[in-house]
Amino acid sequence: MSGRRVHLAAQLVGPGSGPGGPIDPASLAHTARTLERGGFDLLVLDAALRPPDGPGRVHDLDAVARSSPVPVLAALAAVTGRIGLAATIATDHEEPYEAARRMATLDHLSDGRAGWVVARGPEAGAHDADRRAAVGRAAVGGAARAREFVEVARRLDTGDDLTGTVHHDGPHFRVMGSTGLPVPPQAAPVIVHVGDAPEDRETAAAAADVVVRSFPVAVPVGDGPTVESQAPADDLARRLAAHGRRREDLLVLSRATFVLGTTPERATELAGRDTRRRPDLVGTASQVATAIADHVASGAADGFVLAPHRVADGFDAFVDEVVPDLVARGVLRDGYEGTTLREHLGLGPAATPSGPLDASAGARPQG
Repeated sequence: MSGRRVHLAAQLVGPGSGPGGPIDPASLAHTARTLERGGFDLLVLDAALRPPDGPGRVHDLDAVARSSPVPVLAALAAVTGRIGLAATIATDHEEPYEAARRMATLDHLSDGRAGWVVARGPEAGAHDADRRAAVGRAAVGGAARAREFVEVARRLDTGDDLTGTVHHDGPHFRVMGSTGLPVPPQAAPVIVHVGDAPEDRETAAAAADVVVRSFPVAVPVGDGPTVESQAPADDLARRLAAHGRRREDLLVLSRATFVLGTTPERATELAGRDTRRRPDLVGTASQVATAIADHVASGAADGFVLAPHRVADGFDAFVDEVVPDLVARGVLRDGYEGTTLREHLGLGPAATPSGPLDASAGARPQG
């Protein structure tokens, strides 16, 4: 490839908005196959990445989030063969043992294409019945709980000994046993962490494979990102080193919405006049491809998590027009080179969290 390789992931927004009701299998299958045709590394079924609603537009992921994502992704695994499939795991109200079992099962069903998104906060994928408990857990220490959750779930993938058993007694979780499942095809499903805050960077540096940040993380100036935007990148590099990891062990993806038009003027018109929630990438296919390639070339990120600004637009035009442009520029691979999600992302073996847990985590919640 002639430039820094671009990684592409898709946020699947609003499959329940079609004529088929809350879950439209035909629409979901079409979108997944379209993304796979475009060589996307990953499809994310993720309430944590939900964009805010805009007047007169459907940007509601509740139709996805309120249906269990793992069965939906298992169904998509049956109609796809290469694209990675990731679901949200809400660490404030779920348990690592059950999460590890679900994701290991999905990894087996998809032949090594599973991933999961670490979501924090009482609203992250919680049903009404879970939210009261989640509020209490978040108050005890959401970031520390999330990191311990990831640590335990990661250890459950392979076990602490030859029997696959995990012995863990921490501030938030006590786990003695194993998942009872064979080791997943990837050894451990890919972990995606979302957030720009220091505690998010710490959790990502400890054990995540991918971190998703807001766009623009950096505005290219000269040969590199601005001084202001470089600070989080430097902080992330320091935290990775503290955990014995390198920068290339963690992919950084920028989260962005897009609008495509046949002309710049048409794209601007389609983007609308809502200044409260403007799309991040607006223009012709060539302009959007240039923005993506330049952002990655600047070192600001390794790729993007993309969603159409308008749900009805979908990903067809992006795959038909932007993807060939990126391939022609030599920054996007033409087809898949491996079979597992880790291979798509160029990742090595899964990281094992190291170092003590945050001392401010507090005691395990009771009840």
